[in-house]
Order: sequence, then structure tokens, then C-alpha cells
Amino acid sequence: MGRIPSQYKLLDKYNPKLADCIASLRRSNFPAKLDPKSAIPLKYKELMVVALEVAVGRGERGVSHARKAVRAGATMQELLETLGLCIYLVGMTTFVDSGDACMRAAHDELVHLPRIRTSRKGSSK
Repeated sequence: MGRIPSQYKLLDKYNPKLADCIASLRRSNFPAKLDPKSAIPLKYKELMVVALEVAVGRGERGVSHARKAVRAGATMQELLETLGLCIYLVGMTTFVDSGDACMRAAHDELVHLPRIRTSRKGSSK
């Protein structure tokens, strides 16, 4: 299954077949490499996950996916419009409870992204 999130470790231990099915479902929606046949670009998939996690208050409440969306090319404006839809559809508490953390995580990622990209270009790998 690869890297196993902590919430799936016991599931993988006692029912690896089910854990593999869940991993397969994830891989089919988020392929390891950019899939040119994918109808939805990765940044939009990540923004959708942000919206869903913020709206339902589950998972990391969108924080890690906000960072992944930025790495996939999303802008702060795109993230803020995504959070704006959550506020409109679910209410202001979604922003207070989760959206603010997503916004800060995306901002931090944007601040560090040029440095990360520069260090990767300079590596000999």
C-alpha cells in the first residue's frame, strides 16, 4: 500500500485486502505522475478536497491539500474562492474552524515554494 496513514495502520494489519482497495481508489483519483488523460487537473482535484474537508470538518480540514494545491499550481485567489464557496454553502463557521488554517498553510507553501524549486534545480539528481 506504500506509505500508510496512521488511521489505516490497523486496517492494513487486519484486512490488507480492504486497505489495498482504498489505496487503489486513491491512486485512481490521484495518480503518482500527472496523467495527461485526466479530465481534471491535479490543482483542481486538490482544491475540491480542500472544499470537502473544510465543509465537513474532517481529515486535516484541508490543510495538507491546500499545500498540495499550491504545489500543483493553485494560486491564493483560487484557494480563497474555494473557501468562499464553503462559506457560502456551509456557513462562516467553516472558515473559522478550517478555512483560516488552509489559507495560512497555502500562504506558507507559497512563501517557501521558490526556495524549494530553486534547490531542486541545483541538485544533481
